[in-house]
Amino acid sequence: MNSFEFKVFGMRRSGNHAVLHWIASHFNEPCWLVNDIKDFRKPAPLEEDYVKADELDCFKAAVGVDGFWEMDKGVLIQTYEDYDLSDLSWHENRRVAGESEREVVVLILRDPFNLFASRMAKGMPYVVPVSGMAMERWKQHAKEAIGETDYLRDPWGGEYIAKNRRFVVVNYNKWLSQPMYRRALELEMGLPGGENDESMDRVVMAGSSFSGMGKDGDAGSMSLTERWVRYRHEPSFMGLFDERVKDLAMRCGFKCPWEDKR
Repeated sequence: MNSFEFKVFGMRRSGNHAVLHWIASHFNEPCWLVNDIKDFRKPAPLEEDYVKADELDCFKAAVGVDGFWEMDKGVLIQTYEDYDLSDLSWHENRRVAGESEREVVVLILRDPFNLFASRMAKGMPYVVPVSGMAMERWKQHAKEAIGETDYLRDPWGGEYIAKNRRFVVVNYNKWLSQPMYRRALELEMGLPGGENDESMDRVVMAGSSFSGMGKDGDAGSMSLTERWVRYRHEPSFMGLFDERVKDLAMRCGFKCPWEDKR
């Protein structure tokens, strides 16, 4: 049995691990992190341990832990990056991961303009960084965030969600810049310990696409909403943002930055 479980979805380079670190910092105990799971039906730790335990003592890695899924865990975090939301089997996941007293399903959404600039800068050899296919996945996540689809909202039925399950959308841009928005998320997720922004200056896990770990301790100085500027004259970048993308972005609360600057 897990006391508290998070299933977290988001596109790579959406600030996922910064948000995860912020969530975990609210708990008095380290959170078990199963990172970048490849198959929702059969969640399993990666062979490589991506948790830098010497830097992030709020996490524990599940890699190499015998009988991990059979253990009673305090806080469990499952993460899914660039995942197809239409390909989820909640019963099969729960059969492996076990029951949880409380479950929060989180969808992290960053504006597409800076997201895809960060993906281009990172290079990301393990996934096509800037492509129509990746943009289709962002649009799928955006439509879930605004309620056009309901893959994440209530797969168990109303009785279950009323008892112990919540679905929370995190607008990364607002999370980054607005303390009051973070306070609202703390309440919505049911995070313990009250207000906690101690992790906001950290650069964590794989680091920034533009400065690596160089801004760790001073994350607030990074121009995370101006990443698009580097690629504004790149046709392969600018061609990604058709009217449908801009419309979805606007409905999610993200303005097209270059149109504001005309």
